[in-house]
Amino acid sequence: MTDASRRPAAPGQPSLLRHPFLRHPWTIAGASTLALTAGGLPLLSLTFGVFLKSITEDTGWTRADASLAMSLMLYLTAVISPVSGMVIDRFGVRGPLVASLLLTAAAIAGLALAHSLAAFCALFAFIGLVNWGQQPVAYLKVVVGWFDRSRGLALGVVNSGLGIGATYMPAVAALLLAEFGWRGAYVGLAALLLCVTLPGALFVIREKEAPVPLPATVQRAGEGEASLRAALATPAFWILVASAFVLAVAVNGTMPHLVSLFTDRGMSMGEAVGLMGLAGAFGVVGRLGAGFIADRVFAPFIALGVFLLAACAMGVLWLNSPLLPPALAVIALGLSLGAEVDLMGYMASRYFPKALFARIYGFIFGALICGSGVGVYAMGRTYDALKTYGPCIAVFLGLVFLTGFLSLRLGPYVYPPARHGPADAGKEPQAASAA
Repeated sequence: MTDASRRPAAPGQPSLLRHPFLRHPWTIAGASTLALTAGGLPLLSLTFGVFLKSITEDTGWTRADASLAMSLMLYLTAVISPVSGMVIDRFGVRGPLVASLLLTAAAIAGLALAHSLAAFCALFAFIGLVNWGQQPVAYLKVVVGWFDRSRGLALGVVNSGLGIGATYMPAVAALLLAEFGWRGAYVGLAALLLCVTLPGALFVIREKEAPVPLPATVQRAGEGEASLRAALATPAFWILVASAFVLAVAVNGTMPHLVSLFTDRGMSMGEAVGLMGLAGAFGVVGRLGAGFIADRVFAPFIALGVFLLAACAMGVLWLNSPLLPPALAVIALGLSLGAEVDLMGYMASRYFPKALFARIYGFIFGALICGSGVGVYAMGRTYDALKTYGPCIAVFLGLVFLTGFLSLRLGPYVYPPARHGPADAGKEPQAASAA
């Protein structure tokens, strides 16, 4: 019997909650995955379109007026992401995560009482300021601490929660809308957020107390002493931020316009929506696949492949040739969309110390959100001016093709995975039981 097994349970904490299963690294990763299916961007971004028509018909606001609320939330989320990373690195994950979940749920439920556009926009803006604790930054911080040699796969599993949420959240929103109207539906989404995410945040998701030791040949200065200013001055930081921004401009900017683009070209609404579902499914494949491969192949090479895949998708959409089925573009977009968040998190963990991970990834995630907003706006403005998306897609093609080669300038990992000793699956449960 180990010392950890003889240790009494913490006061007020049932011994059941200290069961080894709940403290296993893959259980923690699974709880993080589940939380991301109902939290973060899928909960509001992917349900807003379902509610939009009902909101405008009920209130008399224009679609542009109502959409302003979503834009405010996205941009404030982007601005606050680096700050959230600093808070998480300073105070840990659990406290900020639980506080963020409670405040976000309260604000979402409060949308049911918003009878003016100003109140509606103010609540969405408030959500943008407080929902950072349930974005990938917090969960990936936990995973990076628990996993080393299988870190890429673990990050892919957790990030797949975003793709899974994208597949079921719009359907849940539609059911709530039909049953309770848009105001009651937002109350339902708030309840769903708490039911799915809060138990894991309270009882399962935790950081590893003892860091995974690095081989002597790659020991660096203590992670707690690492300088954020020095990290922000490295080429690796700016390459990751620029790559995240450009890929989000192209891929995330194109995705919301795909249904309109396909129906403009004569496709039925049902076919276009079906292709969007295909993109969501391949987004999950992209996240899992990129993470699995990153544990075996140098990640910048994979990043280059993702950018070239996105360029191919843009080429298919731009050419609009009968020899190139639209499904090819949708599959390529889904794969690249799925891989981007996973790879960016993995590379951040290999080029920067774990003590700075949340702060570094906060900047990267902010770039992803900003890029998404810029891309969506650019596509809309191009269509309004020219009645076609073609020129914007052509620009996106060139951007992702050229930017992809930046990843080759990252150089060797600064914090490579351990090459000796037991695999993660063997040593991490042991550490968990002693935590």
